[in-house]
Amino acid sequence: MGRMDARAFHRRVAELLDAGRAFGTARLVALEGSVPQAAGAAMIVHPDGGTEGTVGGGRLEAAAITDLLGLLERGERACVLERYTLSRNELGMYCAGRAQLLLETYPPPDELVIFGGGHVGAALCRLAREVGGFRITVVDDRAPYADPARHPGADRVVHTDPSYTEDLPVLGAHSYCVVVTRCHEVDRVLVGRLAALDLAYLGLIGSAAKWRQLRALLEREGLAPQRLDRVVCPIGLPLGPTKRPEEVALSILAQLVERRHAHARARSSQPEKPAVDA
Repeated sequence: MGRMDARAFHRRVAELLDAGRAFGTARLVALEGSVPQAAGAAMIVHPDGGTEGTVGGGRLEAAAITDLLGLLERGERACVLERYTLSRNELGMYCAGRAQLLLETYPPPDELVIFGGGHVGAALCRLAREVGGFRITVVDDRAPYADPARHPGADRVVHTDPSYTEDLPVLGAHSYCVVVTRCHEVDRVLVGRLAALDLAYLGLIGSAAKWRQLRALLEREGLAPQRLDRVVCPIGLPLGPTKRPEEVALSILAQLVERRHAHARARSSQPEKPAVDA
């Protein structure tokens, strides 16, 4: 794909952000001497190495792609000004110019998936929207509880089937899953399925006694104990005895924010990769 003009570049960035996709961008912000592209040239790089636009092609572009993929692997937002010398010694190029590229990464957003749109689920959706930081999906098998009008703060509301398998979002390392359904049998099926995934968080509403019984059932069904160790139940920070949906939701959200900050600290502690050209 050739050079993207400014309008096309920013429109495409907005589309990817709205879709919750991970990607990186490189923009040529300054140059000295002979450089293949003019200032303002921009490129989008996807985690699989695919690109849109160009910052000049050849080894300069290849170096920028490599650096962006390295930043994307860290899984955190980054904004780095890199300097590249287009010489035979540095990049095997003969242009003899210098280029400054602004490299930015946009990791996938932290997604809060609330399984159950009842009183606690609705309250959690409202509070999470106020606090911010999560892309919110509410899932329920009952049409009145999967009504977008009931969850105006959600980015997406899913009316699924009774077994909670249809139209669900893709879940992964940035997914925070909260199970607050009305049915213990649905809880068992959902937790058994979700615990097998590598999630950022999996919490289940209920008492310690409920969890002991449910865990025993899931172990008998063959789920590995180390997977079940990841399940948080009772869910939420211990704010005190309460049955009010808003206070239960507050305790859950406080725990989600605590866990999200812990993940961010763990990512930021990873060793930096060396720059292309200091």
